[in-house]
Amino acid sequence: MPTIEDTDGLNDLVGHIKAGRPYSAQRGIEALSDGAGLGADVVAHLINIADVLGHHDDVLRIAGTADSTASLPRPSRTAIARVAAIAGRGDLMTGGTITLKASAGEEELLMYAAQCMAQTGHAGRALDLMGGALRRAVRSHDLVARNAMFVAAHAVDPDDGDAFDDVLRPIGLTRRNSWTVYERLRHTAPTDIDRLPRPTASVFPAGKHMLHFCPSGTEGIDLPGEGGGHAAAPSYTPDSLVETLSTLIDTLRDMMREPWFAERLALIGQTRRHFAPAAGDPVQVISTGRAGTTALHGYLAGSRFEPYHGFVWQLAPRHRWEMLNRLLTGTIDRDGLRPVARCYLRARVSEILAAYRLGRTPVLISHFDVIFAPVLLAAFPDMRFIHMHRAPSAVASSQIGKRQFAMGQLLPLPYRRARASQGARFHLPASTHLPEMVAWYITFTEDFFHALATTHPSPHHIDLRAEDLFEGHAAGFEALAHVFDGPVRSEAETRAHFARKINEKRERAVEDPLTARYMEETETARRRLRAMTRRTLFPLDRGNHAG
Repeated sequence: MPTIEDTDGLNDLVGHIKAGRPYSAQRGIEALSDGAGLGADVVAHLINIADVLGHHDDVLRIAGTADSTASLPRPSRTAIARVAAIAGRGDLMTGGTITLKASAGEEELLMYAAQCMAQTGHAGRALDLMGGALRRAVRSHDLVARNAMFVAAHAVDPDDGDAFDDVLRPIGLTRRNSWTVYERLRHTAPTDIDRLPRPTASVFPAGKHMLHFCPSGTEGIDLPGEGGGHAAAPSYTPDSLVETLSTLIDTLRDMMREPWFAERLALIGQTRRHFAPAAGDPVQVISTGRAGTTALHGYLAGSRFEPYHGFVWQLAPRHRWEMLNRLLTGTIDRDGLRPVARCYLRARVSEILAAYRLGRTPVLISHFDVIFAPVLLAAFPDMRFIHMHRAPSAVASSQIGKRQFAMGQLLPLPYRRARASQGARFHLPASTHLPEMVAWYITFTEDFFHALATTHPSPHHIDLRAEDLFEGHAAGFEALAHVFDGPVRSEAETRAHFARKINEKRERAVEDPLTARYMEETETARRRLRAMTRRTLFPLDRGNHAG
């Protein structure tokens, strides 16, 4: 039976679940020793709450000890399979620790199960399990189809073009299919540059598909916290961040001379010279998200720039934590950095090549890519950066609605990786700390931009207030024209575009008494952190809670 601090603890946990208080429920979940003896309905609720809040090791811990997971509702079974794949723990399913059943119609669950099989070396079983999903993928960009593409790409060495062709033949896909064109971009031989196909819009998904995966070959990425237990993220100062970032970029630039990186950069360079001689190095937006990035993407679409707000392959939260942790701890070992850099570049080569093949400059807008800016800067020394930001209260209202911070972007949260589950874990403290978390996230993102601009000075970097665009201020429009070497659209078109509400999220707070005054407290915490510019900025300053 599960143990909890007191007899009433389990009853309180169930009460929080029934009352719709996920953050309070999560604290009860952390107190549970395992999921044995709990009813299927309680297990399903626990898994769903832990999943939504990004606590992957709790999902796997509960699923691995529950009396039965095979009979859980479809959303719970799908969440378990997805989390196992995200956390790189396919062995829990293939080894029998977690047992799930799926019918032929439960395609999303089957896709995640196939990914788990591919992770553990069962490529043949993974391809068999997908059935006709790959054939459907040639005419669809939905989540299941993209997952199917992932499994097929992951089932072979992602850098082996001949092996990729071997996967295509038996399932009836040809080099003309959209997905094939996408994958072929990064398999192009230098001698075939002049015959590189011009990718159409169908090659890339219309919406954002956050798969949290990328084809990463056989390399593993070690994570911090091997010993288990709670370990707070280390502190930093703006000056220390500049120093660490400078060392990190120098190390990465030297790494780009290694054959694997040099070959891919040469392919990008040849494509750019052949098809886009007037295009520049990529432009990257440094942002927390919820700050007008969707509006910026729409503004650039169809111009001489090729904006990317979402990607076919999205790196996992654990990969983003790896980069953030290295910046905060000053861990710049080359052997540890190499697999992270390879994983990221491998996931972005196709989009960068596609932009240059179309004769355009790539613009990376996705905030999930922000922490990997040092990798891109090492590869493209003339990059330009846009720090796009918005009032903390506006960012906070949107992030609490989406629980965006819980899915691992630039998280300042204490981190734990338990040996038993090996899942990526971002420990969410009491709900009263939520304003501190988002305020830290906003503050670090600003400091990160200034560190990039300091280590890589350029007159083309800009600091852009989203309000200047939305409210029609000339300063915002002039900043855009500056970074993009002139107006992208006419002034009238620009004003009309940013005057419209785009991707506006309904302001809402989680129905938990501990999250009251959330936006006000975030503003207070942000002001306090900004006043500490030259002091050590702790991820969670427990001695000075806002409010």
